[in-house]
Amino acid sequence: MTELQVDFRSFNDWNNWVRSNRKHFDSWRDECLEAITRNGIEEPLTNMRRVPAELLINENSLSESISHSGLNGMRRAGLYGIELCLDLLNEDQRKNPRILAAEALTASARTLSYKFPFFVGTEYLPTKDQQERFSPIRHLDVQDINFPASSFNIFYGAAMVEYVPDIGKCFREVLRVLKPGGIMISTFRFLQNMPLNQVRADLGGEGEVRYLMPPQYHADPVNPKNDKLVYRIPGWEILEIAKQAGFEDAKLTYILSARYGILNRPSPGIFVFCAVKGQDGGETRYVRTNHRQEDGSAFPLPEKLVGLISLPRSGSTLLASIFSVHPKINSVYEPWNSQEHFLMDNVCLHSFYNVLSGTYEKDKSVLLVKETSTKPWYVQRMKRLLDSADSLCSRKFILLLRNPFHIYMSEIEARVKWWGNPEAAISTKTFDAWALGSIRSIFRMLALAERYDGLLVSYECLIANPNDSIVQLMDYLEVPLDERQFNFQHHMDMSKVRGDPKMIDSSSGVDASRQIARDDQFEQIETIISKSKYYSDICKLRNYGDELARVGSVRYQEFKCQIGMSPARYMPI
Repeated sequence: MTELQVDFRSFNDWNNWVRSNRKHFDSWRDECLEAITRNGIEEPLTNMRRVPAELLINENSLSESISHSGLNGMRRAGLYGIELCLDLLNEDQRKNPRILAAEALTASARTLSYKFPFFVGTEYLPTKDQQERFSPIRHLDVQDINFPASSFNIFYGAAMVEYVPDIGKCFREVLRVLKPGGIMISTFRFLQNMPLNQVRADLGGEGEVRYLMPPQYHADPVNPKNDKLVYRIPGWEILEIAKQAGFEDAKLTYILSARYGILNRPSPGIFVFCAVKGQDGGETRYVRTNHRQEDGSAFPLPEKLVGLISLPRSGSTLLASIFSVHPKINSVYEPWNSQEHFLMDNVCLHSFYNVLSGTYEKDKSVLLVKETSTKPWYVQRMKRLLDSADSLCSRKFILLLRNPFHIYMSEIEARVKWWGNPEAAISTKTFDAWALGSIRSIFRMLALAERYDGLLVSYECLIANPNDSIVQLMDYLEVPLDERQFNFQHHMDMSKVRGDPKMIDSSSGVDASRQIARDDQFEQIETIISKSKYYSDICKLRNYGDELARVGSVRYQEFKCQIGMSPARYMPI
């Protein structure tokens, strides 16, 4: 099943991607349409199933059809965009996000109202008569939003920006009412092959409408007697306008999904606009602050920042421990897993030792931060930390990949032995739950590897050829090898280890016998987990690992060329 989710931040990125993939467009669309007509779809956020017989499908207008009860492909793309962006919020915000929507009477608004208790739906009701007729629905002019600053975590508006006279003013108002770290999400008719917006009308100095092209109107369900004037049809310029308004980041995510019925023609995907407000309330600036030690002296910044990340039970504790015995490397284990301090949500390089002062080690010029999680927001926090490195500190990123079926078996074993869950067992149900979180997290980890052209490391190769792997890793870090790393188990400080110290056999160091045992175990359980709806997706991830195991360690861009595709952009969702 073809599932695509690709982020673009410029017209050039899109053009380059299209040149490489246009030949697949028809087959992707046909494959998705066949799967939808055979299996039906799920609704984003609610996961309600819609069988094929319930769907209205118009092959000439796919984005506006594949519909049920008012939800079509375009609207489901918007809801799925919200589902994806929830991962960018911190844990407290995700529990009960405050959501403002520029719609209240649509099927999308009904879904959001059902799913989120702190949802506020509005409509554009400029006249007193309309406000009385639609009471208690609130009136909202997106150029003059009548809510206090920093009120909401998410702003959602579908088919909105086309009808706003001053889109820059609209973006500034949305930015104002969003909390720090808040997100704007929108879907709209988009000129995907145009670098600039198509401006069809604007307002003159006295507020009169000036028509720059033949006027175009769309139906207004709230006011059927007066259609809405189209002021512009967005092109890629919309991203720059959002950033000029003060958003920290703006992107267009291209989504193609048979699972959610998100499909289009002639290009098979649908774009979802996403803009993120900086954590300081505007543009994110990582300011060098005067962090102090107990004796009053400032914490020196490291010369090199290394991010090491993986799924749990992938061997990252082992790898971080190999690094930790080097006299120049300070390995910090799982700072977000181990700390509940609110400052950890947005920790940057210049505040790292201030927030985690106990991790500081004098005379170590390399800071290596190791994290594991199936929680996507931990990946986002790693990104924030790496992005905060400035020109005085070089940056490296390592992603450790292990056979995902071995990871699953190891996790079930850990739940029983160490995590206080003796009832845990291998089953389709536990595999489904593990696979969903793992797929979402590894997708984001691969996106980081693409962002920084990081080093992909095979756990299987690390176990089979530890010495050669260590040499490759140190070459990548551009740090001289220390002989103690070959026998790290005799030199490491176990009191600092967090994650999985039981993976490390203090008498033998790296132990390859577990791999053989896992292969044997997989043959016994394959018939059970092969029934999972995520089994084929995890097989695809395993195939990436098998390709990687042939070379051991390789930079992301080189691996992409070797396999002929970008795994960060083609991972199943």
